[in-house]
Amino acid sequence: MLDPLYKGAFGAYEQFLNNNRAVVSNNRTAMEYWLDELATKEKGTRVNYQRYFKDFLKFVNMAADEVLAQRIRDTASQDRKIQRRFESFLLKFIAFEKEKGYAPLTLQTIWASVRSFFEIHYYPLMMRKKDYPKGDSNGVRRATKEAILKVIESKPRNKATLTALIMAFKDSGLRVSDMRRLKCNIILENPNADIIPIAILTEKTNLLAKTFFGMEAIIALKAYIEHRKKGTRGIEPEKRARIETHQETLR
Repeated sequence: MLDPLYKGAFGAYEQFLNNNRAVVSNNRTAMEYWLDELATKEKGTRVNYQRYFKDFLKFVNMAADEVLAQRIRDTASQDRKIQRRFESFLLKFIAFEKEKGYAPLTLQTIWASVRSFFEIHYYPLMMRKKDYPKGDSNGVRRATKEAILKVIESKPRNKATLTALIMAFKDSGLRVSDMRRLKCNIILENPNADIIPIAILTEKTNLLAKTFFGMEAIIALKAYIEHRKKGTRGIEPEKRARIETHQETLR
């Protein structure tokens, strides 16, 4: 953890608040105000944000009100290094948490939780794009829910196939070349799973991508496999035994 910015920061906490009333709004502490402003987020998100931000406070050895008061003073400085004090703290904190073995998605949530505190208090952190915690693969931009619904509702010829593809890509973020290499057993051997984890070396980057299929993708892929067994006008039904060897690709 970092050394405290204030001598006896926690022992003199009440005195500190008396000297920094600007950080308290409507008799609410900086932490209380932040949590109130998070009310529109899902309960699980609020709980995680609070837990991760408290870890950040321990890391910098300061209370939430102290962090905000220091941020206000830092932004008034003419020294860019002082202005970016908490940007640097966040980068060090993410590196510290990464050493614990947290997945990229967790690190991104930690990142968002700390940034939200400063944004809600109107003193946002000015982070560089390259600072954002990244996963093991380059990834792709995922389709929005609105775009997915628009395609599905357009009544395509082969709705089962298209729906399976869209849902699978939406959940996993995998490239087409990597999706084609997945085997049917990823679905058939997990008949009751709500979430199916995926770990695959990507063809383009040869990096390990860790992702998942969620419930919507699993349901759509099950329907797609059944569709392949039955066949279509232009494609003869695939032999059930061939698919159920589990070695056939999803393609």
